[in-house]
Amino acid sequence: MSCVLAGELAHLFNQPLSADRPTIRAAAVNTLGHILLVPDVVNAASGSAGMANTVNEHWQTLTDALVDEDEGVVAAAVAVTVALLQAGLAADVRVPEGYLVERLSAICAARVTSALGGVMSAFADVTLQARVDTLRLLTLLVEHAARSRQWKAEDVGGMAGLPSGTILPGLASLAPVVWGYCSDLLRNGDAAVRLEAARAVLRVAAVTSQPQPQLQPGATQLTDPSSDGGVGCTPGSVPQPTGLLLLAVSALLELEDSVPLVEAAAEDVLSVVADGLQALPRRDRSGVLVQLWAGLGRLKNTPARMELCARAWASVVQGTGGT
Repeated sequence: MSCVLAGELAHLFNQPLSADRPTIRAAAVNTLGHILLVPDVVNAASGSAGMANTVNEHWQTLTDALVDEDEGVVAAAVAVTVALLQAGLAADVRVPEGYLVERLSAICAARVTSALGGVMSAFADVTLQARVDTLRLLTLLVEHAARSRQWKAEDVGGMAGLPSGTILPGLASLAPVVWGYCSDLLRNGDAAVRLEAARAVLRVAAVTSQPQPQLQPGATQLTDPSSDGGVGCTPGSVPQPTGLLLLAVSALLELEDSVPLVEAAAEDVLSVVADGLQALPRRDRSGVLVQLWAGLGRLKNTPARMELCARAWASVVQGTGGT
């Protein structure tokens, strides 16, 4: 903790982060990212504007590694960025440490999205295992865009770490990019990649079909919740790719039916289908339900089977998909 308070993390990590050997850079990215999410570090930073800004600068350095020339460094950067963005979405903004994590994750999400072309180019060479994380990262960017207070601003330079004049794509531009990336992976031979691609397609559809936040005066301070202007809502207006949604569901049901899966993996696959029903057009839900019931019938865990049946029915009844 003392090294963080003294601002010495930069001295400890500057050299390994810029080392010639990619394995050293990747290890440094992974280690620094984990340190910055240690609860004691977050708690200390939430009580000091200066330390919060230092932590924000460290996260900017880590997101820069998303466009590193080495695939191993990119994979490490993706993994720690996913961890931050997940923490930000789950953070309790009513407490100082939760508010800080939410702001840091929102800034990083915006920063990554502002350079998404280069970032996705760097994804091209990562391993199949890392590709699962890239799918998670893209999904999280959409989720952050959907809930951001400033995302639709013409100029988001007021967010710490973003230069004046930065323009962020709206959901109507961002979602198709993610769907396009996923579409090529829905038939991937690796079951984990196929599952995550289908999950991403359906999750992005669910997020973009919900009412979206209106632009409000956004938070301008990392440690001051009073600077947050709050969120309003407007109806979602992102056209949904019905064919791709059905392809994602089909890929999942085929995966569950044709690939030998352990019980927990089968539950995960079927849970994605159950939750994804809400994004499908109403006319297509009954046919998917018939196939889903068959898959659920093969589960040996009765409580899990009952829970998924309930979730599937709730998705059908409460779904926002069109006719």
